[in-house]
Amino acid sequence: MGADDEPPALVGPSRRPRGRTFTGCFTCRQRKVKCDEAKPRCSNCARRTGRKCEYPLEHGRAEQPLPLVLPRRRSTPPPAAELYAPYLAARYRAEIIERMVVGLLDAELKSQRVLSHRPAPSFADDILSKLPVPPGSPAHGLLQFLLSTLRRSFDAVDRDPDARLACSAAAFFAGALGPAPISLPHGHFNVLQLEYMHKVRSEAAGAPATGRLAATNITLLLSQMLDRRPGKWRLQLRATTEWAISRGGTGWVLGVAPPTMGYVGARLEILHPLPISLSADFNAALSVLASLTDGSLPIQLMPGPRHAWLLQSRALQLDLAPGMPDFFESMLGMPRVLVLSLASAVSLVSQRQAAAEQQQSDVVKDQVEHEVATLRMELEHIWPVRLAARQDGRRIQYGGQIWRLAILILVMHKAQGLATGSPDLSAAVAAVLELLSEAAVDGTGLSGWLWPVLIAACAAREPDTRAALRRLIPHCTSAVGQHDHSDVANGLLDAVYARHDAGDPEYHVREALADHPDLDVILM
Repeated sequence: MGADDEPPALVGPSRRPRGRTFTGCFTCRQRKVKCDEAKPRCSNCARRTGRKCEYPLEHGRAEQPLPLVLPRRRSTPPPAAELYAPYLAARYRAEIIERMVVGLLDAELKSQRVLSHRPAPSFADDILSKLPVPPGSPAHGLLQFLLSTLRRSFDAVDRDPDARLACSAAAFFAGALGPAPISLPHGHFNVLQLEYMHKVRSEAAGAPATGRLAATNITLLLSQMLDRRPGKWRLQLRATTEWAISRGGTGWVLGVAPPTMGYVGARLEILHPLPISLSADFNAALSVLASLTDGSLPIQLMPGPRHAWLLQSRALQLDLAPGMPDFFESMLGMPRVLVLSLASAVSLVSQRQAAAEQQQSDVVKDQVEHEVATLRMELEHIWPVRLAARQDGRRIQYGGQIWRLAILILVMHKAQGLATGSPDLSAAVAAVLELLSEAAVDGTGLSGWLWPVLIAACAAREPDTRAALRRLIPHCTSAVGQHDHSDVANGLLDAVYARHDAGDPEYHVREALADHPDLDVILM
């Protein structure tokens, strides 16, 4: 008899009547103890976690769970297993945490005077209606994760400066969500961004990476996507990239790839790998676009085996949060496997421009031309077969074809230097236009595909093709906030077309942004 079971009603075998039949659940009958037969579990079985209580006459009755009891508040830090828990909180805590989030955001916003012009009684309703975003939004999974991470930060807001910075960024971001975004004070955003960059650059090399700064990074970048005015997103991106490189590279920090060549330090202790993984994905995508528009190399995703972390990062996310949707599919509408090809194309464009400007040797130019021809061959003949064999949803099927053609156009136009009137380039532009038009009519939507439209439009020569691509720009809204960037995109195209028609075919988005820096607000 176990120590956890109740003693029998008659103590001692000599006092127990011979031939007595014990009734009740299976466990009590086997142990010959009195069963109180309290449905659906007797008290003996209820004391033992995981013990199944069976009643022979009620096999079909489902076992009811025990009533939920709120845990006592503890002063010791939670075990490591809780830090790696999925990003969604337990259901029975949802209402309590939601009220705590609203209250702390309210206090944070009032202290920063972000919403001082808003009436106080409606503030809680505003927050509840904006966090999280509706389930139909492509960024719903990302924002659900973000909210959960910030909820954990609220517990340490008084003693952890990083947690307070994360809460301040969340308060700023909350004011920009919803169908009627609240006007954002840009100066306050710049202060938060500069404070973030200062913390990243001054963080001790041996300090554990808790993930709160990574959550702050995502929040600030999402806020920048919701704002129409230029910000310091490139400086923030550079600071985050330098932080990862100085600690062995992004793959080494995440624990999914070897360190960068020459790095001899140990891997950092990662307390919250999920926010750091998503922040790395976000910065990888932005680094490619930044390199496309400023001519630098996307060092986070340079070709090579040490940079395959982008694919392994997704496996890490699925292990930590099985319900988390893929970041690139949600934000960019493209398969993750194509991101490395996009990074290779942008890198080759930058290398070709550098070789021409610096008058490098013929050997270097021949090497670049060989790599460009190889990548073009893969995009034309290998990638269509790969994408056709994938089991993707309707949106990603379109996105894979559209982004593949956009990368191919970038390679032919900017890496090989084909003229805008060449047959191969014109055929690729026409194919992108046809796919985009089909997706718009099909109801798939063009959210997240602004950059493929811009790349194709910059290579268009015929007025009808240019006008048709321009008409699609208002439908290519951002995945966060569904903002229409038609004014900025059309401003870039006006500058590009003016120079192309004047006999300068090399003029592209990079040169247009250098001449008009106020147009640099398109992130995704």
